[in-house]
Amino acid sequence: KMDGKPSSAMPEIQNYGSHNTEFRQFLYWKVTKVKGKHIFVLAHDHTHEDEKTKVRTTAPLVTGQKIFDHLPGMFKDVWHMEHGDTGKRTLHYKKYRRTTAGSLTLKGGGTIEEPTFEKVVEETKKTN
Repeated sequence: KMDGKPSSAMPEIQNYGSHNTEFRQFLYWKVTKVKGKHIFVLAHDHTHEDEKTKVRTTAPLVTGQKIFDHLPGMFKDVWHMEHGDTGKRTLHYKKYRRTTAGSLTLKGGGTIEEPTFEKVVEETKKTN
């Protein structure tokens, strides 16, 4: 609950501080401390353009700047899925253009074309 309202209620501006705290605690205690399990957290992309430099970066979309800055560091792996105009899907697990991506688990060249579970498992077996 937020301010006595069910958690399904749309947060209002005064709720964002408590929402971010709850979200960060959830990720830290329920996700990053789990041993022996694989957990996937999915998010839409957020593209940000720096007003001064005009540099555009892409990262997971979450509410609040504070959690946004810390989110990638909470995980061993941050992947980015791209769905091109041709309909082809590409999974990036190393920095690609200005996208937040990195992996301590996958050891290949940084991309998997048309990814499947089997292809991801194969990438874990590579040595670089």
